[in-house]
Amino acid sequence: NHPQYGFMPPDDFIPQAEQTGTVQKLTEFALKTAIKKCVMMQESGFPVKIAVNLSVRDLLNRHLPAWLDSLLLEQGLGVEFMVLEITESAVMEDPEFSLGVLRGLHDKGFSLSIDDYGTGYSSMAYLKQLPIDEIKIDKSFVTDLAKNREEEIIVRSTIEMGHNLGFKVIA
Repeated sequence: NHPQYGFMPPDDFIPQAEQTGTVQKLTEFALKTAIKKCVMMQESGFPVKIAVNLSVRDLLNRHLPAWLDSLLLEQGLGVEFMVLEITESAVMEDPEFSLGVLRGLHDKGFSLSIDDYGTGYSSMAYLKQLPIDEIKIDKSFVTDLAKNREEEIIVRSTIEMGHNLGFKVIA
């Protein structure tokens, strides 16, 4: 919430943060803040999970899994209370390297989610290689679901495919 311009949605500033290289500082702030809030909720008797989006640049940081692991340990939050969300396009920036970082995160117990599923580039063959736990169907397919038969078919098919692959599916 900018003091002069008011509310600024992430789509307005994330691309600039990625281009200028400041997105990792933004991610660090978001993760620290989210983890602290989650710990506060836990201590108040609300065992909620938190979900934090990672950017393209975050997936190019080989130190991310160890840093996140130490941050959770420092704050006293179990890994089971955290979901890391990535987009298909973020993985496709450097698929081999990103896959290594994702495997490192998954090996440490982090739940991984593909956000905005259906708008990116991944094929079914590539999707099954990712160490993910859930897919979130993009809102563009869900918004007019009740009025659009084609979108209903896409969403229903995606849910069935996701479940058959062992993923949680969020629409």
